[in-house]
Amino acid sequence: MFDPREKGDLITQIALSLTFILFIVLFLGVKVSVNPYVSRGQRDILMENIQEKLEEIQLPQPPPKPKLPVEIEEAEEEEEENVQETIQEGTAGDVEIDIPLPEPGQVFNEFEVEEKPVLIKKVEPEYPEVARKLGIQGTAKVLVIVGPDGRVVKIEKIFVDNEIFREPVERAALQCLFKPAKQAGIPVSVRVVIPFIFRLTK
Repeated sequence: MFDPREKGDLITQIALSLTFILFIVLFLGVKVSVNPYVSRGQRDILMENIQEKLEEIQLPQPPPKPKLPVEIEEAEEEEEENVQETIQEGTAGDVEIDIPLPEPGQVFNEFEVEEKPVLIKKVEPEYPEVARKLGIQGTAKVLVIVGPDGRVVKIEKIFVDNEIFREPVERAALQCLFKPAKQAGIPVSVRVVIPFIFRLTK
């Protein structure tokens, strides 16, 4: 019977030989690529070098703008001179604006006339006795038409805080007197607002 202990050295040598042969076969048959280790600092340096190289590359310059022909420039200069001459001719004399004459019976607003009307006599309204006793105060505005003679010819609207003041302001407004408004040097009719205040005095 075979006793492995008697030929232990031979078995060991055979096993080592087979292992060595297998290792050589594996080493020659399998190709392993190993990249060399690069530290982080070296990577940053490489990136910086790449950036520097990119900055060194200059882009091509755009082509120069084409020059306009001399004829066009001369034509533009002539047009500018003509415009300046036209402006000088237009501003040489005084410009006169013709103001249309007012039509008979025409009523202007206060902002439309050359010379606005001026209140020269204001009649204060009578304070209603009932309002005085009750302590009622207020304001009123009367829209009137002043004729060419400066007198109030018509009341168009009355705005009052309290209806108790309507009659007194109407009577007072009709008695007011104005320096008449003028349009093109002619006295005209114009709309005017006359304000009134009702205040109790102690």
